[in-house]
Amino acid sequence: MTSLIDNIKDTAHAAKVAAQDAAHDARNAVEDMAHDAKNAAKDAKAEAELKHAEHEQHKEIAREAREEEREAKHAEREAERDLKHAQREAKREIKQEARDARDEIDQLDEIEKVTACSMRDDSLVL
Repeated sequence: MTSLIDNIKDTAHAAKVAAQDAAHDARNAVEDMAHDAKNAAKDAKAEAELKHAEHEQHKEIAREAREEEREAKHAEREAERDLKHAQREAKREIKQEARDARDEIDQLDEIEKVTACSMRDDSLVL
């Protein structure tokens, strides 16, 4: 009977050791999975941060491009306005020069008439 009890004790002890080993192995496996999950989460976070940074960079580039486009359009409108102003000013100057030239022609015509009349009067007196 003692050998039966010893056999049961040995079997129970072997079962206990096997259970402890299995529990230890399971604990290690869980810790490994937790560690792997933690690393995967870190990698996912890093990737998400990278994508976010890239997205922010693209937004900034797009914002800068829109700003440059606005500035270019503003400069273009300003140049068109300056050109129109210069054209109007040139037109005014040309018209003024034409008026001045007509006035000068009129004065010369008047002088010519007066001179012609004066010459006629002089020839009549002679």
